[in-house]
Amino acid sequence: MPCYWCDFVKKHVRLKPQAATTSARASTNPSKSSLTVEEAKALGVQAANFAFNWQLNIFKVVLVAVFLFANAMDYYTTKKGLEAGLKEGNIFARTIMKWGWKKYQAVKLIGPALFAYQALTSEDPYYVWTASLAIGAAMFTYAFVQNLILIAGRKTE
Repeated sequence: MPCYWCDFVKKHVRLKPQAATTSARASTNPSKSSLTVEEAKALGVQAANFAFNWQLNIFKVVLVAVFLFANAMDYYTTKKGLEAGLKEGNIFARTIMKWGWKKYQAVKLIGPALFAYQALTSEDPYYVWTASLAIGAAMFTYAFVQNLILIAGRKTE
């Protein structure tokens, strides 16, 4: 993925007149140093796009953090709930647990980590990865809160 900031700097950083021999503008009119209206508009649009993309990337990082935290809490509360005598309600997780706890750990912790890595490193023109992270974070949060409620109910009985 090309660095947007590097391209931005290459296009819009002005060289000093003595060093601007390769610039087309400097060779035609070295005394002119101000931007034209079109260049200023283009610079403003690019700056706005850069700021929007930066905010979206920060939002994705926060979503990944919430996604991974909620997944880890779901894993931990599932483990504590099973130790307290509860049964696993998720059919897929129950099947994987029958294969062994280590395989369940691998699927439960490595799978979402790879998903989060893919979401952070891939292009997201239609915000599909961002939406998937938000839905996944909500599902894991719901699961671990549900586990906490069941464990609290079990301990009060």
